Amino acid sequence: MKRFYLPLIACCALFVCCSSNSKDDPDPKEPTTKEFVSKSYNGDFVVALSKAYDEFASTDELPTTINVQGIKYSKGQYVSAACLILAKMQDNPETWQDADIEIPKLSYSTSDTKDTFDPDSISISDVQWLAKTIYSYALKNTGYPNYCTFPSKYVESDGTEHDNMMTCNNAAVIFARVFNAFVKTSTLPAKVSSWQSDFLHKESNCEIDSPVVLAAMKEAIGTATSTRAKAEALFNYTRDKWEWVDYTNTVKGSVKVIQDKAGNCCDLSHGLIAMTRAAGIPARYMHGQCQFSKSVIGHVFVEIFVDGKWHICDPSNNSNTFGTHNWTHMATFNGRYKALPF
Repeated sequence: MKRFYLPLIACCALFVCCSSNSKDDPDPKEPTTKEFVSKSYNGDFVVALSKAYDEFASTDELPTTINVQGIKYSKGQYVSAACLILAKMQDNPETWQDADIEIPKLSYSTSDTKDTFDPDSISISDVQWLAKTIYSYALKNTGYPNYCTFPSKYVESDGTEHDNMMTCNNAAVIFARVFNAFVKTSTLPAKVSSWQSDFLHKESNCEIDSPVVLAAMKEAIGTATSTRAKAEALFNYTRDKWEWVDYTNTVKGSVKVIQDKAGNCCDLSHGLIAMTRAAGIPARYMHGQCQFSKSVIGHVFVEIFVDGKWHICDPSNNSNTFGTHNWTHMATFNGRYKALPF
C-alpha cells in the first residue's frame, strides 16, 4: 500500500503544478498575435501599403506607386484604397475582405504646407475619421484637399490657439504606418506616431553629409556625451558663433551659412538642423507669424527632439536659450516641415 500511495501523491502534485503553470504562466514560445495573411484583393492592398511604409522607414519617402496583383497604383489611388479599407475595417471588421474596393480616379495634392498637427501620436479612431473626411472631400471635389483640419485646436502655453491641420502627404504616411502595424499582428493599433518624417534625413539646403557640416557639428559638440548635452551644445554654438542678417527666405543653405557664420532665420535654421541631424538627433523646421515686442513678423526657427519632447531652439537672437525664445507667441502657425519649402 505504501509503495502505491506515495507515487500517487507525487503524481497528483505534479499534475497540480503543471496545471498551474499552463494556466498562469503561458508558454513564452506560444505566440499571442499572428501575422496577417491576405485572402483577397483588399488584403493584398493592405500588404502592399505595409511594404510602402517599409520603404518610407528606409528612405523617408513613400513610393510614387505600389504594385497590387501585378497592377501599379499611383499615390492618389493607393491613398484612396487606404481610406476605403480603413472604413471597411471600422464598419465590418469581420468581413472587410469579402467585397473588393473600387478605386475612383481622384487628383492628389503633394503640398506639405499647413501641417500643424500637434500631438506626437494619433488614435486609430482619429485615423479613421481622417480617412473618411479627406475621402469624402475628394469625392465631392474630384481631388484630395491640401490638408484636413481637426476639430480640436493646438494651444500654446500662453493660451494662443491654432488650427490642428494635417496634409494629405502626412495622412498617407500615417495610413501606411497603421497597415504596417496591422500586418504584423492582424489587429489595428490603438494609436500610431503622427510624425511625417523621422527628421533625420538630408534635405534641400540641409546637407547633413557635407564635410563642412560634419566638422562644425564635431566642433560644436566637443566633449558632450548625452543627447541633451549634445543638442544644447549645437544650439549654443549656432546662437553664439553665428550672426543674424536681415534678408528674405533661403539664400545660403546649411553649408554656406556655416562657412559665413551669418544668415537670416531660414539659413540659421538650415545650419542648426543639418548639424543636429548629422549628430543623430531629430530636428525640424517651424514657421509662423511671431509676435515680437513691437510687431508680428514672419519667422522660421527650429524644434529639436530630446528626452521624449520637442524643444524650441531659435538661434536668431543671443537672448534665447534652449527651449526659450524672445517672441511671445505665434500669431499664426504656418507649419512644421522636414524640409523648408522657401
